[in-house]
Amino acid sequence: MAMIFTNNLSVPCCLALLVYVVRILLVVHGAFCAWMAGIMSNWELNGLLAARKDANVTLRTLPAFQ
Repeated sequence: MAMIFTNNLSVPCCLALLVYVVRILLVVHGAFCAWMAGIMSNWELNGLLAARKDANVTLRTLPAFQ
């Protein structure tokens, strides 16, 4: 939404650079959020499932839980 609102923003010449930098930061932030939602969530889910399996194996091998 912020990219749309800053599309035709008329600002004085010294603030144009600031608007340009803010727009670049918005694009980088959007790409980061898409990366985290699309790629890293699968890795995190796999890590959690592996930790759960490891905890189950560890609990089965402890003598106190047999």
